[in-house]
Amino acid sequence: MISMSHMPDGSAELSQARYGLDEADRVSKSWNVPVVLGQSDTPNSPNGMRDPTWISRVVSLSPPWGPWLLGSPAKGAVINHGQAGYFRARYDAPAFAIIAADYPTLSAEDQLGILNDTGSEALAGYAPMGDFLQLTTRLPLDANPVVAAALVGRLSGLDRFYDGLPSQARFRAFAISRLHPMLARLGWTAKPGEPPNTESLRTAVLAVLGRLGDADVIADAKTRFKALAGGATLPPAERQAVLSIVAINADAATWDQLHTLAKAAKTDLEKREYYNLLGRVRDEALAKQALALALSGEPAPTTAPGIIRAVGGLHPALALAFIDANWAKVSPLLDPSSLGSYAPGIVAGAADPALIAALERFAQAHIAPTGRGDFAKVEATLAYNAKVRAERLPQVDAWLAQAGR
Repeated sequence: MISMSHMPDGSAELSQARYGLDEADRVSKSWNVPVVLGQSDTPNSPNGMRDPTWISRVVSLSPPWGPWLLGSPAKGAVINHGQAGYFRARYDAPAFAIIAADYPTLSAEDQLGILNDTGSEALAGYAPMGDFLQLTTRLPLDANPVVAAALVGRLSGLDRFYDGLPSQARFRAFAISRLHPMLARLGWTAKPGEPPNTESLRTAVLAVLGRLGDADVIADAKTRFKALAGGATLPPAERQAVLSIVAINADAATWDQLHTLAKAAKTDLEKREYYNLLGRVRDEALAKQALALALSGEPAPTTAPGIIRAVGGLHPALALAFIDANWAKVSPLLDPSSLGSYAPGIVAGAADPALIAALERFAQAHIAPTGRGDFAKVEATLAYNAKVRAERLPQVDAWLAQAGR
């Protein structure tokens, strides 16, 4: 990781440190790293980029670098200008303030790099969560689809840390306020000649807004689902978005309708799709119905594990407890090579620290010691997720409160 700090005399300093998610990973090491610096208003072209500065420990940069941080006109110094280097870039508060102000006018490459660096550093504790949130408010609606998709993914990932917390509603309101205008610009239906990246962005925005509970998106999806269930056809990407939104927000009647479609599906692929959708429901009572259905003998044996895995997406503790109680029935449905990875995969995205002990108990009860490698990896992931939830989400809540969101 290359960090920039401003000095009282107007100069700047670049320093190197090892990026890591915990203290054990942050042991000091040194590499010779070529770092390209550029002003935030400089195009990403060979003529607009300065020669690389080689960083091994600490490098002082005398003016004109310093005025980019403190002088006039205030133009930010972009570390890794053009994003060709494979490292994280970190800015101190004065440098980041200017970068954030210039963010809408940066190249797509630098917007993407700064968004990803700041998002990862905020979760790891290197930067305030407010820095990342500030960037989410600065990305233009007509941003490059790849950059916009990265923003969608990061907001969705941050929402997962909130699962089960009362403060999730406030964060979701903020996330919807960022993504709904994006959808208003994209629309539900692809336009003639539209680039593939735009179609992928639309699908992602719709799916995430559906998970966040955007009322308008859910209503639109239900209207389209009614037509789909009646025999209408939709473009593949739109159909995928409709089914995803309707499934996660399903009530009992809608769940029954999806179940009917699953039983009536004419191909194995379509059957598997609908049965998996039955497990992706937010309502816990319906999720329990999906788990019971998985082992009822109605779905194909190859489909049942996917239903349980789908339940684990929103109800990891419920799905883990189910396979723990029914392992004698579940394990024969799995490929022998996946016995040691199935349970960890179900809870890998969760942030509840109680799942660490539950997963360990499952391993001791059902998995041979030689097959527990994935358990150790996922338990470490759960511990990290729990740390983010405990230490970083309060910063998000404080920023939202301060910003009046």
